[in-house]
Amino acid sequence: MIEDGITPKQISKNTFESPSSSGTATYTVSGYAHNWRCSCPDHQYRHVVC
Repeated sequence: MIEDGITPKQISKNTFESPSSSGTATYTVSGYAHNWRCSCPDHQYRHVVC
């Protein structure tokens, strides 16, 4: 996404909002102690690293 010119919006120190690749949704990405979590279906259900 960053290479496409899309920059995630920082919400707090370790939390960001990022648009979906299709542009139809926004997901939350949060980091905790070297572990990142994303609210997207790929991460939630398939455990894909975002």
